[in-house]
Amino acid sequence: MQLKPGARMRDVGCGLGGSAFVLARDYQAQVTAIDLSVNMIDVARERCSEYRLQALVEFVHGDCLELLAR
Repeated sequence: MQLKPGARMRDVGCGLGGSAFVLARDYQAQVTAIDLSVNMIDVARERCSEYRLQALVEFVHGDCLELLAR
């Protein structure tokens, strides 16, 4: 990908956050990661903190169709 630092991305169905972490770490992208599972979001937030990517990745619990329609 030819992403520029600061590019804004959405990771829909982020699960444990793997793709969001790669986008943030390798491309310095600002990522909003969305998942329906509270458990997945909780684990992803913990991993995000361990990787020290909180400034680049935000995790949101919810239905992407509802959230993106706002």
